[in-house]
Amino acid sequence: MATEVTENQLSPFEDLLDNDNYLGCSDSDDEDDSTVINITPMEASCLSLSELQGELNKRGLRAKGFFDDDTKALQRVFDGEHKAYVETKRRESVQMRASQAQIAAFNAKTEKLRKQSVEENIEIEKDSFVKHWIEQIYNKTAPKFCSVKVNNITCRILAKALWESKGSSIVSLDLSGLNLGDTAGAFICRSLKMNKSIIKLDLSENNFGSKTLQCLSESLQCAKDCVIKSVSLASNPLHDTDNKQDFLAAINAFSSMLEANHSLTYFSIWQCGLGSTAADILLHGFEKNDSITCFEIGYNGFTIDQERNIVKRLRDNIEISDKKNEDARVLRSKQIEDENERREKENTIEQEKERENWLEQRKLLRAEEKRLSLEKSIENEKKLKKQQKEEADKLALQKLEAGQASKKKFKGKKKSRNKKK
Repeated sequence: MATEVTENQLSPFEDLLDNDNYLGCSDSDDEDDSTVINITPMEASCLSLSELQGELNKRGLRAKGFFDDDTKALQRVFDGEHKAYVETKRRESVQMRASQAQIAAFNAKTEKLRKQSVEENIEIEKDSFVKHWIEQIYNKTAPKFCSVKVNNITCRILAKALWESKGSSIVSLDLSGLNLGDTAGAFICRSLKMNKSIIKLDLSENNFGSKTLQCLSESLQCAKDCVIKSVSLASNPLHDTDNKQDFLAAINAFSSMLEANHSLTYFSIWQCGLGSTAADILLHGFEKNDSITCFEIGYNGFTIDQERNIVKRLRDNIEISDKKNEDARVLRSKQIEDENERREKENTIEQEKERENWLEQRKLLRAEEKRLSLEKSIENEKKLKKQQKEEADKLALQKLEAGQASKKKFKGKKKSRNKKK
């Protein structure tokens, strides 16, 4: 079924899991193994003279013949060998613990993913409305304008569906006022990396924090051919974080996104309480932005100078936008004019071709009529000659028959006269 959640679907979102310790490194990694520390080097002084000479020979060393000197020389070798042995064992111990920790971390993460999958599958079966929405997204039959009432769990399912369907057929997605947590927001924002359809996104009035802002910034900056034009994070506690370092990292990512993104025209961080320090950071990126013409920044604790700088950039962007629109209008007008000229030329050429075809057809038709007329004339002439010949033959036959009849009549008269005589 389309709504079933699998662990493979979670791979793009693994780093957004709850902050459990998956690093696989214990605090005692650098501590010496007690079994290694308790091993002491061999004592050369405990060896007999023959044993001492034998150990030196094994190591390619020549005995000097003085027991004390040979003992000291061998002891230095024993100490060096012991040190190398201890270092080797220590490295092996650290590597073994690291390997065990990695395996444990992998198993812990796998178990976490499994539990989340089970949790999501159970939750989606409880909410037939959201389940229907998810199926529509997978089938790319969702309405263009969507307002889905999800919770923190079903929001993750929605994010995975949007990731796999690349935004499906949705143009506007409204997830405002749902009291969603920071992780849920991060899941949704991460899915935007694959988005090819959503133009407007409303995430206002939730409990989104620095993790959401970080993921949103990364998605809008990294997404190829970004199509999103409008985003609202209004009334979200973006500043409310226990880790100031995470917050500053998110603001820096936000600033980089403002500099790199050229599709956004509207962005709202209204009533997010970012503070003046954050304003200095985001201004660094926003001053290089040329697309945003509406930037809602109220109730963030920005200074008057910071707000003035933002307004100045907005005015410049509006001028740039107006010029782009005018250039686009002129270009479109020129394209329409060129298209009309092209069509007119094509129509003229087509009409000329039709006329030439008509003339050619008329020429062929006249030639055919002439041929038929000539054939008919020849046929009539043949018929006339045949008729004349038949009439001539008939007259000749009649004359012949008349001559023969006349001869018979003359012979009969002659016989009559002979009888009378």
